[in-house]
Amino acid sequence: MKVGLVVAGLALAAVAVPAAAQTPPAEEWKIRPSLYALGALDESSDLPFADPVVGAVEPGAGANLGLGLDLARQGDRGFFRGSLFALARNPFAGARRSFFGTGRIEASRRIGTGGRFTFADAGRVQRYPQLDVSDYWANEASARIEWSRPSGKGFGFHLSDRRRALSELTSLGFSRQALGLGTFFPTGRQGRAEVGLEVQHYSAPTARGGRLVLGGEWAWFSRRGAASVRLAWFEPFGDRRVVDEQNVVSGDNSEFGDIGRGEFFEILALSGGHGAFLDESFFIDPLESETDEWDFGRRKQVVTGLLSRRLGAHTTASTFLRLQHRTGPNLLLPEGAPAAASFTDDRIALRATVRRDVGARVSLLLHGAWVKSWSDRPTVDFSRALVAFGVQIHF
Repeated sequence: MKVGLVVAGLALAAVAVPAAAQTPPAEEWKIRPSLYALGALDESSDLPFADPVVGAVEPGAGANLGLGLDLARQGDRGFFRGSLFALARNPFAGARRSFFGTGRIEASRRIGTGGRFTFADAGRVQRYPQLDVSDYWANEASARIEWSRPSGKGFGFHLSDRRRALSELTSLGFSRQALGLGTFFPTGRQGRAEVGLEVQHYSAPTARGGRLVLGGEWAWFSRRGAASVRLAWFEPFGDRRVVDEQNVVSGDNSEFGDIGRGEFFEILALSGGHGAFLDESFFIDPLESETDEWDFGRRKQVVTGLLSRRLGAHTTASTFLRLQHRTGPNLLLPEGAPAAASFTDDRIALRATVRRDVGARVSLLLHGAWVKSWSDRPTVDFSRALVAFGVQIHF
């Protein structure tokens, strides 16, 4: 994880939210540690770690213990907020034990009367002591500057850098940089729409290249909930394979199942953070998931939908839908290999969460997800269902 990026974010937060001795804050720090105790059921038909030569004990049913920390502060001209989460999966079953950690910070400051600068950094790390092949870390930092008029219309641009590394499956690691431009405008009293263009460049052990991403989002916010619909088109260009004699790629390796399971718990934890459903639909309904993110060189269309709503004073429910279509070659393999030829796959992902507050410090949680992928490639044709249930205790 890029510690320097986190430090930069904290430094920005210090600028965005001045110390109390200089400028009295509009709102004090909000710090909320949490303890999670979750049972989980995991049923999957995908190959362990997407590789037929890797043998592993599937998670199945088990217990999960997690620690979370949410913090936020709002100033006159900016804000800072962050969420940290650490999870021990099946901590009492040696063959199934694994550890997962994630963190996200965001700091923002107004510039003049209509400008705003925002920095965000998010990182993930996973450790599976009994099977090193699943160890990985990932980090993404982004900076965005935008200008808006009193009418709500405006434009902005952003830069981002994303990196991922796997200790044993080195061919699935990559770095990716992006530059994007967009314009936004209000739709009605509570809606907002945004359209934009992003150029991405990537570098991986087996390929180099770039792609254009055309996208748009419509979002609606109210005091009781939020909703959004997103569409995106990924168009590759300039891809070329790289000869890497140090990496031996087995099979497709285009799906990395255990990352998806870690991401499942991350979304559950961060969805309860400060402001998670107020203005972060781009984060809560990701266009790309960790599980199938290595799809460079392939044309892709994605549609996502998110709906979150408060049901009374103590209950919140959210649903998420993701549809995806991809076609193109597998750049993980050398040109001429049978599995490197162009192929097509389709995917649907459903997710739902119900959170019920019981008193001031205890919340009951029910979180479920189902993913189905269709393809003529064995490692890409699979289904997975995960359910987690338990309690979150706030301190």
